[in-house]
Amino acid sequence: AEDLGRFQFGKIFFQTLSPRPISATQIRHYLAKGDYEIVAPLLPKTVLTYIKAHKLYQQ
Repeated sequence: AEDLGRFQFGKIFFQTLSPRPISATQIRHYLAKGDYEIVAPLLPKTVLTYIKAHKLYQQ
C-alpha cells in the first residue's frame, strides 16, 4: 500500500490466491450462529477479532 503513493497513475499488483472451499454466504451463516471455530482458518485473525469485537453478523 505504501508504494501506491509513489506512482502518479497507479500501479497494478498481482497476487496469487488459493480458492476457498466455502462461500462468503456460508461464512456469514456460521458467523451469525457464533461458530467461529469453523471460520477461523478461513479468515485472517485480525478480521475475525474485529468481527467479534463489533458483534458483526449476529442475529
